[in-house]
Amino acid sequence: MLSVVIITLNEQTTIANILNDLKQQTVDDFEVIVVDSNSDDDTIKIAQEFDQDFKHFSIIENEVRGASLGRNTGAAAAKFERLLFLDADTRLNSDFIKQALNIVGTQKIDIAGVYCDMTQGTPANRSTLALVNVGLWFTKWVFPTIVGACILSTKTAHSAVGGFNEKIQIGEDCEYAVKAKSDKKLKFNMIYLTFKFDMRRFEQEGHIKILYIWSIANIRRFFIGEITKDEVSYEFGHHAKKRKNL
Repeated sequence: MLSVVIITLNEQTTIANILNDLKQQTVDDFEVIVVDSNSDDDTIKIAQEFDQDFKHFSIIENEVRGASLGRNTGAAAAKFERLLFLDADTRLNSDFIKQALNIVGTQKIDIAGVYCDMTQGTPANRSTLALVNVGLWFTKWVFPTIVGACILSTKTAHSAVGGFNEKIQIGEDCEYAVKAKSDKKLKFNMIYLTFKFDMRRFEQEGHIKILYIWSIANIRRFFIGEITKDEVSYEFGHHAKKRKNL
């Protein structure tokens, strides 16, 4: 049994894609929770059209925006112990949930990061994702980094690490992994499975720029601590808003 938490902010162009991906999963014993951060487009309206497509489906509308807040809200509302956190622009293969549950169940993993599919898009996109995956693999041994667009967890583990830190400006997903890695009662690992990561932000702002921001942010986190002030410009939902205005 699994609860899928999808966070949204002005994702009218993407929400149907991930919900259709979930409809096509080879297993169907899971619930879907869409947690919206006060979108001002048709995100909620489109999501409501999928109400009858799942055994358990709900939409939660937060008045306050925030990725961490959205994930924490969804985790609190989840019916089942195992959690899958997704961004609305994530894409999944039809057997993703079946494989993911098998891996974390067999290996008894509490919190897991997932690698990015490197077969998608332009050569620049593929090269960027390859570098991201190298970073995910390299850092997992000591100071793990993960991609918030696709994270497996449990309600118990989520509670044990204190959820996603709502005060962090960038890297709340990575801090979540660090807390899991540091907890001797929990098992954290990267699993050898992939998801399709949306490259909108890279394409809009530049691959080198975003990789630089991520690198500097994680170096800063390692030596100084988490980023809780506006030291790095990285707005939640910024890429969706920018696309809407094009």
